[in-house]
Amino acid sequence: MTRLLLSHGKTELVLSTDARTVVKFFHPTVSRERVEREVAQTRRAKDYGIRVPDIYDVIQQGDRFGVVMEYIQGPTMTDILSKAPYRIHAYARQLARIQAEINAVDVSGFTEQSSLMRTAILQTKARLGEEGSAHIVRLFDQLPQANRLCHNDLHQENLIFTRTGPVVLDWAEATVGHPIADVVHTLLIQKHPVQAPVLQNSSLYHRLHNAYRRYFARIFLNEYLRLSGLDREAIDPWLLPVAATRLFTKIEPEEKDWTEHYIRGELLTNYSYKR
Repeated sequence: MTRLLLSHGKTELVLSTDARTVVKFFHPTVSRERVEREVAQTRRAKDYGIRVPDIYDVIQQGDRFGVVMEYIQGPTMTDILSKAPYRIHAYARQLARIQAEINAVDVSGFTEQSSLMRTAILQTKARLGEEGSAHIVRLFDQLPQANRLCHNDLHQENLIFTRTGPVVLDWAEATVGHPIADVVHTLLIQKHPVQAPVLQNSSLYHRLHNAYRRYFARIFLNEYLRLSGLDREAIDPWLLPVAATRLFTKIEPEEKDWTEHYIRGELLTNYSYKR
């Protein structure tokens, strides 16, 4: 069987097996339980009316587990904006609409956001100190809870645009919880500085590229607030707890360093906390 490498991420690689299916092979460190959770949550999201790839099977090849799934053909949002950056307003607003549609769904059967976040925040002691993590736990415990569908990793690479509309990928981190936490995940992903795709030795282009990402985040948030009827003040209390949660996820070390710096800045500026 001929296989074509389609993408290679931090925890998986995706191979095309034919015109209709792909196999998403996970890193050898990813357990079968983790893979089966992603499969179950993807199927559950589809049951609730979200456009996701069909899942066909879980396989094992050597020390890797893989998921056989529908081949979704089309460009990602990143692909589209790299060729047409002037379309930033339309696509930032579309991401907000997709997020709002996901977050509007009352669900059950997904991982509980509240317990997951609390556990993750407590695990940040090594970076933030016991007092710092305890302070963020206290902030988190004051926040409201909900039973809405949250993706928790929604960004431009996880949206493929087909002839019949966008399809949402990668449901491994999905939870049932409060939608504002999900929105803040998306904001922090977008605000985190990344290496520019071209002219990587140019500091000017690096700054421009990340200014573009931050501008995208502002358009996205304004549209989400408009659609949801929320105001900006509803977002702020979630910034620190969600940022602390991201320290416990499988993000790159450089992103963890940036997130820690962001948290310390927020603590110092808004809560007069020093370590």
